[in-house]
Amino acid sequence: MQTGQPYANGTGWGGRLLDALGGNQDTLAAVSVSTPALLLQGSSVSGNVIAPGTNLSLSGMSIWPQSAALARRQAVNQMLGLNGGSLIRQVANQSMSDGLALADALASNANLPALSTTFPGTSIGNQLKEVMRLIRIRSQAGPGRQVFFCTLGGFDTHSGQDWQHWSLLSQLSQALAAFYNASQEIGLAQNITTFTDSEFGRTLQSNGSGSDHAWGNHQMVLGGAVIGGIIGQMPEFSLNGPDDANGRGVWIPKIGTAQVGATLGRWFGASDDELALAFPNLALFSQSDLGFMDVPA
Repeated sequence: MQTGQPYANGTGWGGRLLDALGGNQDTLAAVSVSTPALLLQGSSVSGNVIAPGTNLSLSGMSIWPQSAALARRQAVNQMLGLNGGSLIRQVANQSMSDGLALADALASNANLPALSTTFPGTSIGNQLKEVMRLIRIRSQAGPGRQVFFCTLGGFDTHSGQDWQHWSLLSQLSQALAAFYNASQEIGLAQNITTFTDSEFGRTLQSNGSGSDHAWGNHQMVLGGAVIGGIIGQMPEFSLNGPDDANGRGVWIPKIGTAQVGATLGRWFGASDDELALAFPNLALFSQSDLGFMDVPA
């Protein structure tokens, strides 16, 4: 799901799109508000990780007078330039420098006006609240592209599915609703698209208290530029039916990850050549644009 192809090669399709579109100069172009994400890793773009509500400020740099704090920061910068010819030290210093640049970007735009939209206090609610904060910070610098990564675990419901699945989808629904309402509040709903991704689905057949690992799954895409409706064809929900891979309700996918990603990538501004770089197996599909995004002319 994150690589955009059926094997891992060290980069993700979000990072490769940002590579093609010049995202390597923007510290807020690729950000996970959860765990490090392969989706955000490109050849020149590396994803940052920002926990919700943090500014990543460097300890000991807020002393008074300001000249003393500036002298400390200059000393840190000078130390980061000393690598002694060591490639490992050079990479470590570059990572530290990137982190400081990211902290500067967050600190310089820390005082955003409060939103009237209220986000739920769940894990996914706090993550999407942080994403909205980062979008607002970045938007003050002018046009740009960003890819974010959030996670919501717990869908591996081998047991307790009747309660657990309801609870998780409720959390997701409330968080996505707040996120979309906030995007409308800041006037950027047309420029923000949210989508779900999952590596696998659940069996139609119960194991007695839940369901087991399956294959094809349904995903959601939300935003002001999304053309609503059901994309693709629903499976025939019958055990041992034409869409069942193994007799337990393991649905054979009808749409590929590359098709979904390429449709989003075209809305993101990628050309045909750039989509081919981001999705190397896209040519294997007869349809590369599924038509669920209103692409600007």
